[in-house]
Amino acid sequence: PNTDRTTLTPRYTDEAVKFIEESGGDPFFLYMAFSYPHDPPMGSPRFRDKTGFGNQGDCIAEIDWSVGEVLHALERKGLTSDTLVIFTSDHGPWYQGSPGLLRGRKASTFEGGFRVPFLMRWPGTFEAAKVRDEWVSSLDVLPTLAAICGLRLPEKPLDGVNMENVFYGHNSKP
Repeated sequence: PNTDRTTLTPRYTDEAVKFIEESGGDPFFLYMAFSYPHDPPMGSPRFRDKTGFGNQGDCIAEIDWSVGEVLHALERKGLTSDTLVIFTSDHGPWYQGSPGLLRGRKASTFEGGFRVPFLMRWPGTFEAAKVRDEWVSSLDVLPTLAAICGLRLPEKPLDGVNMENVFYGHNSKP
């Protein structure tokens, strides 16, 4: 197998696009977790030295390209209005990144260590370009998606709660 770490993002992208194109008419779930910008950040040769912000900036630009390729694949298949896309991160930045005005970084309990962007796209269902102030945890994603899809939750209690009212832009209380 190919172990060239600099080509991970384009390989992930190729596999995701292939998965979407071969999905047929059946509903699907695609989980795409990027290895970078984790340390050491690496972009493929196509993106290396393109941003002027070093390896970190180059690999983030490549992730942006990758997400665009996935969205284009959904458009080609006519699935844009029937697909919820969520883009988020697992934690705040390590020492190479910046938490902006927040205090703390990865592995800290300060807000900069765990507060991350959470972007959703579902044209025709969610209001575009709307910023919400409500707090949502990644633990809330499973119960919320289950509710949206009309699926039952497992019997074992979950730490997350259904936040679909926030996703849909209704009142802020779960």
